[in-house]
Amino acid sequence: MLLSQRPLTGSDPDQQLVMASTRELADSIARAAVRGRNVLVLGHRGSGRTTLLNVVHRRLSERRGWALVQRVDCGPWQDTRDLLVVLAAVLGDDSRNPTVRQVDPMESAMRRMMPLRPYEEVSPPPLSEVHVNRVVAAAGRRARSDHSDGASRIALILDNLQPDPSWELFGQFRDTVWQAPIVWIAGGDASGDGYLAPPADSFWERQVHLGPLSTSDAEEMLRRRIDAAEPDDPDAARLRPALPSLVDSLREPIPRDVLVTANALIDASDSGAAVGVGPGDAHRLGLAHEVGGRSAATLLYELETLGRPAHAGDPELVRRLALSRSRLSTLLADLEEAGLVERFGQGRRVLYRPKATTS
Repeated sequence: MLLSQRPLTGSDPDQQLVMASTRELADSIARAAVRGRNVLVLGHRGSGRTTLLNVVHRRLSERRGWALVQRVDCGPWQDTRDLLVVLAAVLGDDSRNPTVRQVDPMESAMRRMMPLRPYEEVSPPPLSEVHVNRVVAAAGRRARSDHSDGASRIALILDNLQPDPSWELFGQFRDTVWQAPIVWIAGGDASGDGYLAPPADSFWERQVHLGPLSTSDAEEMLRRRIDAAEPDDPDAARLRPALPSLVDSLREPIPRDVLVTANALIDASDSGAAVGVGPGDAHRLGLAHEVGGRSAATLLYELETLGRPAHAGDPELVRRLALSRSRLSTLLADLEEAGLVERFGQGRRVLYRPKATTS
């Protein structure tokens, strides 16, 4: 788990890894939800959006007065009708259960004898208030069925909500959705359009936009993971002395950038060399990791430690990386395109060397 990129869950061990700033923001969102405010969280992939929503889920689950607190991953649902079916099922109205019908044996035999009909494309019926009202009605029944602590409200946390269903639900059918005893907390990709297109903008009483981490947050993020690692964890031992220079090399990172760069640094040091980075080194390794994963980051590291230009068939590179010449040639071309290495000719041979600086 030291440098895993998976989102942190609401479990006790994972909660120990959550940055203080994320906890504070989650507490603030939870307080807004308790006051009945709908909250929209927008962030690019890797910005820590899912981790934040998981912490919010835990915070609300710890509070009394809710008939239901449920997190729903909306990523697979591009069609609003499908998403509404899932939401209705979450609220206790599941129409997806199969039905049983008696079939006449003669009818079954006749159907098998009939020729197949030409393919006909059937368009689904347009989305209407009927579909949305089903969710509203299910929420009302669920809220009325729970009388403990006077619970009468529901909190639905929608992660990975797609732009089109978001606008249709909270824009086109905003007034209908408002009738449900539900507090909505939704998270979406900041690169998508439509979340805040009118009239959906007025549905979200609070909007949270996740931006880059501060230097102190990035350092805290890695320190928490290093401190939680096993005493004999080799990656933690390698990363700890390189942490200050690694953090200084990052430029407005999001959480995924921090983990990718740290992973690239560890991967590149697997040859047994001590981890030592100067300003910018970790950033270059992170860029290489984005270009071609672990192999590209390790190749860049080996080129820098080799201290001389090399070609795709260089015996030392082949031995250190255990990759084929064709694979090394592809990786070198990718690194060149990313501006991390430069190519030049020496006789009939094409050589590569790391660029002194990168943009």
